[in-house]
Amino acid sequence: MLYDAYNANLSYLWDPTTRVLTELGKIRIVRVAGRDPDRCREMFEFRGDRMSRSTSRARPRLRRVWEARGAMADLQITGVVDGVIVGVARDHAGARPAPEITLVCVHGAGAVTTRRVALAPNLAIANDDAFRGHRLLLTGSKDAVARTPKEWTQPFTAGVWILDLETDRMRAIGTATGGWTSDTAIPHPYLAVSWGDGSRATTGWTSHATTENVVDPITEKVTSRSR
Repeated sequence: MLYDAYNANLSYLWDPTTRVLTELGKIRIVRVAGRDPDRCREMFEFRGDRMSRSTSRARPRLRRVWEARGAMADLQITGVVDGVIVGVARDHAGARPAPEITLVCVHGAGAVTTRRVALAPNLAIANDDAFRGHRLLLTGSKDAVARTPKEWTQPFTAGVWILDLETDRMRAIGTATGGWTSDTAIPHPYLAVSWGDGSRATTGWTSHATTENVVDPITEKVTSRSR
């Protein structure tokens, strides 16, 4: 596979036996936590409110597996629940997120189920490995952080929450510390929160983070540490 993630997210599949180059289009390749090594790399296409995936090596092409309706947007792969890849899509009411999310469960080619879950607009999915069992890791939205220049070097805090999908109940478990990027033209806020037994937070600007916040999957205690 040839993949240009920096320029236009274009991808091609090269077959050395037939010397055929097949264009797959614009995609984003994600590593899905919780899947066995032979299936951990999944190809998805995100184009606005649509999600597609590659389902055949013999005939490589992207087939649409789900499409949002209405104001829904911001779909992201969020992890695995009961062995099923789950993405989260959030509605928008004007410029603000609506108080609901949709869990998009990809069981296989052509097999997708959805579930609507209430979620306050000021809460966000922690990262792309946010599920542990039926628990979804959430943070207070870093978008609420003031962006005046005098505050670009000051750390900030945000709440950390867990949504129990079995009971649809929320619980606050602690506070996380965020900061600002120092190697970008304009400082951006980052908030790196991850489960302690999984991959590091990878959403937004967290790759620039010098401080990460780790949640113990057993005790649910939040600990901040330097990278």
